[in-house]
Amino acid sequence: MQNALIQVKIDQHIKNNATAIYNSLGLDLPTAIRIFLNASIQKNGLPFDLNLSTLQKNKKRSVKEFFGTMDDQTFEEMNQALKDCSQIDAGEW
Repeated sequence: MQNALIQVKIDQHIKNNATAIYNSLGLDLPTAIRIFLNASIQKNGLPFDLNLSTLQKNKKRSVKEFFGTMDDQTFEEMNQALKDCSQIDAGEW
C-alpha cells in the first residue's frame, strides 16, 4: 500500500493535549489519526454521532455554531462539546 502525506495546521495546545491522551493509551498521534480515519471509513462518516438532523431538531444550530471555531476553544471545551452531542442523542439537552 502506498503511503500518502497529510499535513494539518492545529493549535499547539490541542496537539499537546491530544498527544498526551493518546500516549497514555499507548498510541502515538499518527496512529491515533489512522484509527480515526479508519473508523470514519467503517462508519461512513464521523466516528461519533453528529448529524444535521440532530442539531437542527434540538437547537437548529449549525456544526460551526455548536462547536464554535476550533481556534478559540481549549481541549476541555471541545471535549465538553462532544459530551453535549451525546446528551443530545440521549434526549438530555
